[in-house]
Amino acid sequence: MPPERLLVWFCWVYMFVLGVAILLPYLRRKSDLLTTWNFMLLSLINFIGISGLTAGYWPELFRVKEFERRDYMDYMVGAIVFTVFLFLFYYKLNFAAKLANRRFRKWPPQSPATLFCMVAIACLMGLAVLFPLNIQGIGQVIFQVGGKGSIFAFAFAFVAWWKQRKNPFLLSILLGTFFYAVLLAIVVGGGRRNMVGVLSVVPIALYWLTLRNRTPRYALMVLGITGFCGMAVIAAYSEIRHFSRIDIKNVAAEDRSASSSLAALKEIPKRLMSSSTDHFLGQNCAQLSLTAIHIYRNEVETKPFNALKFVLLTPIPRAIWEDKPIGLGFELPKDAKANTRATWGPGIVGHGYHEGGLHMLVFYAFLTAFALRFVDQLLITQPNNSYLIAFLAAASGHLIGWARGDISTFTNQIIFCFLAMLVLAYSGRFLFGRSRLQPHLAQAPGRILRSKPSRAN
Repeated sequence: MPPERLLVWFCWVYMFVLGVAILLPYLRRKSDLLTTWNFMLLSLINFIGISGLTAGYWPELFRVKEFERRDYMDYMVGAIVFTVFLFLFYYKLNFAAKLANRRFRKWPPQSPATLFCMVAIACLMGLAVLFPLNIQGIGQVIFQVGGKGSIFAFAFAFVAWWKQRKNPFLLSILLGTFFYAVLLAIVVGGGRRNMVGVLSVVPIALYWLTLRNRTPRYALMVLGITGFCGMAVIAAYSEIRHFSRIDIKNVAAEDRSASSSLAALKEIPKRLMSSSTDHFLGQNCAQLSLTAIHIYRNEVETKPFNALKFVLLTPIPRAIWEDKPIGLGFELPKDAKANTRATWGPGIVGHGYHEGGLHMLVFYAFLTAFALRFVDQLLITQPNNSYLIAFLAAASGHLIGWARGDISTFTNQIIFCFLAMLVLAYSGRFLFGRSRLQPHLAQAPGRILRSKPSRAN
């Protein structure tokens, strides 16, 4: 059988297995639906499964190297190894859940009045995008963390309004923070991920506040409607996210000021009916993973732990350390001798072979599973925590895109979302005091996650 045809069969089976892994436990009411775990599985379905289908059905599309049969086999083996160990570590790493049960239990009060004040603080935090500090290292971190503030503001406003839905003042605040968050998502740029974070606030908040206690049929219907609307907006935004694709008078192609971003925002409704989702399904990720496999086995020396080094060394400005490690998304086009200035999404499988092979995929499966299990345990035991809801929304786009990579860049963005949550939480505790949320009992995933609430420790 030709390797391309074998890849097609593999990807269909792979997507079916992961789709069942998402839906079956939820339909049996043994796990939650909107978790970091399921976002990661969606990422794998898209950037290994759907992208692999594209590489199999249209092998000449975006091919920069001539692949060998071994390249295809290594790709499939790499995908299996990473996914199997991700499942194994996620379901068996009980110490990640135990650690979560002992941490992050004291939060600011969750009353609408307190959340209203936190909306103002989060909006002020978002101004770091409009007025960036020109300080090497510190300025970049403040920009990235502050850029998440508008999403947190929208999430806080939604939770406050949901608790008092007859309050017209909170409704007006909700609408205002929505447009503020959308505007800042355009100003920040960085692809579609920040816009995904804004648009995911409503379905994620609805799920954790109410839908998780409704029947799966009803929950899936509501989430399907909100998800479809969000996808339409994202597709429309994809048409104008590069300002060079729209005509804004007297504005440079990539000038992301507030005025040019507002002009781009006005273009979104015009593109709703003519846009398509094809351009962000798969995104040639499998072809780029195959390219990385071929190059780093035959042509270029591997770099173990490169992505981890990139993440750990992020606070050090490149102006101080010029030879600081760069991400594979920047490195792969150079190693492939491609005539492009674009960064590539080499996929998690490509990352593994860039850093030495299957054992690195096992290593990253361990780190990923630990982080996902820790956060999901917090969500499961504190389902009404507006700070965790806001974090999940802000990080959702980066989680869904993580398997495409560059995983170091996506991991950094998720960390920035977590830091934004901590900054706002500690600010709220300082100003309004703290309260211990009553935890809900939760067992390991795959068993019952929801049960009767217990008394706070």
